[in-house]
Formats: sequence, structure tokens, C-alpha cells
Amino acid sequence: MTGTPQLDAIVSGDGAKFSEYGRYRHKDLADQIVCNGGARLSAQASQTHYCTPRVDDGPYSKVEVGYPDPAPPESWAKYADGDYPSDMYGYVPVELVREYIVSHGGEKE
Repeated sequence: MTGTPQLDAIVSGDGAKFSEYGRYRHKDLADQIVCNGGARLSAQASQTHYCTPRVDDGPYSKVEVGYPDPAPPESWAKYADGDYPSDMYGYVPVELVREYIVSHGGEKE
């Protein structure tokens, strides 16, 4: 067990939900990830997010991360949208996100 079941589901695309807006189909946002140690972040992946590949179906090797609290390590500075620390990080390798979550006690169930 990796301690990151919600991240694993986001990365694989399993369980993704879609909504219809007129003639457009839109992938719903994944729920915020909350860690046992109290850290929180949003991890998203779709054709409208800064992820790799930039499509609606996984698996993904990089994801968009929003509002991590506390701030991620300085090694994330190159992914920051603007100055580090930032509210948004694009094209973050999944393994860095996994390390952040595990370092904060894994995902809260």
C-alpha cells in the first residue's frame, strides 16, 4: 500500500466523473487530498489542467497541484506558477506528489 489511494485513482483516471454542459463534456474536479498529518492539496489531471498527458484519460505521469498546505519542498520551485512558494504548480511529477503526501502521514481515510 502506498498511502496514496486517492492520488492513485487520479493518476490512473479510475472513477473519474464527467458532467455535461450544453454540448460540452467536462471532467469533474477531484476532491481535495487531506493527509493524516494535516497537510492538504488539490491534485488534478485532465485536458484542461497542467498535466501529462493533457487528456481526460489516465494514466498521468505529471499532475497539476493547487493550494498545498504546508508549502511543498523547494524542489518544487521549478513547477510553481510564479514565485515559490505558490498556490499552483504545473506538470508536477506524480512521484513528487506521492512523496509529499507520504511525508505528511499518507492520505486520511
